[in-house]
Amino acid sequence: MASENAKAIYSLGGKIKAARKKSGMTQTDLAIAIGSDKSSISKIENGVRVPELLIVQKTADALNTDIAEFFRSSEEHLDPYFLQVQKRAESLSPEQRANLEMLINSALAMAGV
Repeated sequence: MASENAKAIYSLGGKIKAARKKSGMTQTDLAIAIGSDKSSISKIENGVRVPELLIVQKTADALNTDIAEFFRSSEEHLDPYFLQVQKRAESLSPEQRANLEMLINSALAMAGV
């Protein structure tokens, strides 16, 4: 299981990736805009690398977004329905969670996601 620190890094990277895609930029476009390289952007987005705050600020600027968006709680952006589902899932046993994960993965595969 990932540590809380690893989850936070992935969350930051995931938010950067979502903002980049929303802006229509590729990893290469973003790398050029902030003076970095595509490999570094990929590592940040995948939670492999922790970006320095200056890089996060440059990224926010390049994506025309407020840096605070990258640090907001994910719950602030979730649909209330999904928050309710999450709360119910938290009460499941480890075996029940594994079964739920298999069910969700199967449904996503059938949907082509």
